[in-house]
Amino acid sequence: MRLYLRPVFTLSTGLLLVLGLASPAQAAPKASFKLDRYRVSQNSKVKVSWKASGKPKRGSVLLQRTVGTAAKYTTVRTLSGNSGTVTVKAPVRGKYRYRILVRDRGKRTKATAVHTLYSYADVTLSQITGRSTQTVDVGGVLFRYVYSHGSGTDTELRMDSTSCRSGTIFLAKNGDAGNTATASVIQELADLQEFGVESGNVEAHPFTLAGRGAVQIDLTDASDRTRPQGAYLNATFSCYTADGKA
Repeated sequence: MRLYLRPVFTLSTGLLLVLGLASPAQAAPKASFKLDRYRVSQNSKVKVSWKASGKPKRGSVLLQRTVGTAAKYTTVRTLSGNSGTVTVKAPVRGKYRYRILVRDRGKRTKATAVHTLYSYADVTLSQITGRSTQTVDVGGVLFRYVYSHGSGTDTELRMDSTSCRSGTIFLAKNGDAGNTATASVIQELADLQEFGVESGNVEAHPFTLAGRGAVQIDLTDASDRTRPQGAYLNATFSCYTADGKA
């Protein structure tokens, strides 16, 4: 019996590519993006610059963000092409995660990138402390305050951490001419900020916050303790939580 052996030839993938008989392996999908700002006022405009490569055929690229207390993702925009910049409206006060998602035609996730956006809105000292406001006549101006003090120094607000980035102190003083009141913003991770007002005046003073660490606000009335008069304090804050706490 005769045996006939047939030669076997193996062509390398590289040679097959040269001959046009094989397709190159597709690179794994990738996604990236950045925001022009990561801390914004609610309802302001935010620019999103994004890139996506290796998108599967008939796949999709989505811009999504979290919604609700469950922080479930919802689609903000379906993106076309491989890169671009889109403008979106910042949501109401809160902390949100945004992501770029690359999916195949079966809606399976192939690549993702995530960033956090903080959206700020005004919060009053009354809302943070739960104290009601009152009014007092100071130099012919009806001033609405949360805290009042007669002499010496009182700590009116203290938070071990805060979601606020800035604020405005409203300060008023009644009493003898030349007497003063001082509001002190004391922070664990930033320098002291002090604001004064003389008797008969109402003033507003903006201040900044580190956005982390403890913060304390003291009110000092320089009136003679034997003749306590009146120092009055109110404030608003720019925060991403309703109670000003992180």
